[in-house]
Amino acid sequence: MVGGFDIKYQYENSTFINRWRTTTRGLTWQITARDTKGKENPFACYTLSKVPCPTPLKISNLP
Repeated sequence: MVGGFDIKYQYENSTFINRWRTTTRGLTWQITARDTKGKENPFACYTLSKVPCPTPLKISNLP
């Protein structure tokens, strides 16, 4: 892990924890739901990877 941060917020009877982590290859975003007894359950997980930008399209019919 290179770095990251957590954001916590209350929604109804659960606390949701958003964990953002950077790596040398991209970014992960994990959302966990914590109930009133402290038990954590996965809610969502996203992985974003670094990729090169595509070559811009050439539009040949412009004046």
